[in-house]
Amino acid sequence: MAKQAIYTTGGTVQAGGGIYLSRQTDEELLTLCRAGTLSYILTPRQMGKSSLMVWTAEQLSQEGVRSVIIDLTQLGVQVTAEQWYLGLLTIIEEQLELETDVVQWWQERTHLGSTQRLTQFFKDVLLVEVAERVTIFVDEIDSTLSLDFTDDLFAAIRYLFVARAQEPEFHRLSFVLIGVATPGDLIRDPKRTPFNVGQRVDLTDFSLEEALPLSAGLEVAAAQAEQVMGWVLKWTGGHPYLTQRLCQAMTQVGGRRWSEAEVDRLVVSTFLGQQSEQDNNLQFVRDMLTKRAPEPGLVLKTYREIWRGKRLVMDEEQSLVKSHLKLSGVVRREGRALHIRNRIYRQVFDGRWIQTHLPENWWQRLKPAMPIIATLLMALIVMTGLVIYANQQRQIAIDALHQREKAEQQTMIVGKQRQEAIKQSQLLEGLLRRSSIATPTLRPKLKAFLDMIAWSLGTAQPNGYSLIFSGDSFANFKDHPRQLKCAIYLGKKICSDTAGRYSLVSSTWDDLVQKLQLPDFSPPSQDQAAIELIREQNALEDLETGKLESAIYKASQVWGSLPNSNGVSNYGFQVPSINTLRSVYEIYYLKSLYPIGKSLRVK
Repeated sequence: MAKQAIYTTGGTVQAGGGIYLSRQTDEELLTLCRAGTLSYILTPRQMGKSSLMVWTAEQLSQEGVRSVIIDLTQLGVQVTAEQWYLGLLTIIEEQLELETDVVQWWQERTHLGSTQRLTQFFKDVLLVEVAERVTIFVDEIDSTLSLDFTDDLFAAIRYLFVARAQEPEFHRLSFVLIGVATPGDLIRDPKRTPFNVGQRVDLTDFSLEEALPLSAGLEVAAAQAEQVMGWVLKWTGGHPYLTQRLCQAMTQVGGRRWSEAEVDRLVVSTFLGQQSEQDNNLQFVRDMLTKRAPEPGLVLKTYREIWRGKRLVMDEEQSLVKSHLKLSGVVRREGRALHIRNRIYRQVFDGRWIQTHLPENWWQRLKPAMPIIATLLMALIVMTGLVIYANQQRQIAIDALHQREKAEQQTMIVGKQRQEAIKQSQLLEGLLRRSSIATPTLRPKLKAFLDMIAWSLGTAQPNGYSLIFSGDSFANFKDHPRQLKCAIYLGKKICSDTAGRYSLVSSTWDDLVQKLQLPDFSPPSQDQAAIELIREQNALEDLETGKLESAIYKASQVWGSLPNSNGVSNYGFQVPSINTLRSVYEIYYLKSLYPIGKSLRVK
């Protein structure tokens, strides 16, 4: 139990006596500081920013570089501009042991603006009294976001950096800005030059190799350490705070030979359910997604799109919403796309949580006024009743004239659909006969399974191969139509570019085209793509051995119209029951054994 002290879940590692874990970004920041480059670490909370700052300052000190560490929360927010800036200079004076009385120096220059006084202080006082190179670490810069006078500080820092060509001495002074903010937050006055200088340092989550030293506190055998830490990172994704908090919880339970199931249960009791309300990191993320969100509705809708994972959500540096999501820590950039940072966040801030916290829609806002609205509506119905009745009678007469014509057209349509169904069935049967993965036993079962999936998606009709998300159709099968369409589902607007009989999104289709060398988006290509998706979920063997339920549960990872083992959709859609799907499958299975055109005789 004494080994709990090696884990740091608040403050810096150095202050708590914990283990400092090195990352690649450590050397990156140290190199930038050695070169005197203006740097900034603008990342979510509890990612190890302050610990990295202290470690870097210690390394610089050993190399003869003087450092100043300023925690802006020390200065407070219920202060005037004069008090705030004097507090800032006092911290610098104390840490560098300057001889100048900064209070008197500042007050003697009240005829100058704050930006000019700051630049003169660094030039005429700090760089004159200190002969060595100086790096100033400014931590918790997000505490300035509620103040309307701190633009001057960041404007002065910007000037000191860009003026190095005219003032060589400025090369001896560099700054590192640290906090939960974006560069655009630092200088908010649109009339001033934005803070567009410096080098960004991105803090990454721990890899397994980087996190392995934390196993020292778990009292597990050396041979098991890597495996146990792998189970930990399966949930935390290497997030510095969550990883150390989970390790700390494991030490509180006591020494034991851990199993993956035991780690899973500990995660549930530590982070999920009611416990999520108590954890300060989860509370920070929750507030960033709701109370502190610049546009709460848009932030949650964008996060929901990332959480669902139906298509890649690309990162955009200029997007206020996506920058805010990254600062919350709930998502991170991988390549060019945004993904949920770890499994704990995915479980805590799930689809149900998103739905609960989305801003009320217009219908919910109108609920209190519904009695009045209902009364007015009834009055309107009574006043217009006779007019509606007269129009209905006239329309009945018109409909009767066209009824015979429609009946004849319907007969022709049914004939064409039957011919198309025969054609598509023959194409699919030919594909299954040629497929190397479909044995003679599997072919009718796989065909019935594909038909069942199409039935669940509402695309089992003959023209299902040419349908897009909104129910419209396309005519050119040369490629995926890639048409983003929107529709209302359960009272919510949903947008997607899914197309074809198996509702394939364009990104998934592109991956399958490359993998299978598909020539076009024709029905045979769509069938081949769907078979590959089923194969990737390891459901083919279940089909061949008659384990239909297992195959459906596995396929639910791809198709949100199918239920998972809990009987619900993985993507928040309404789904048919497993018994209904079994009945549909059995009907299609019989049809695959006795195709259209053959008679089914029952003895």
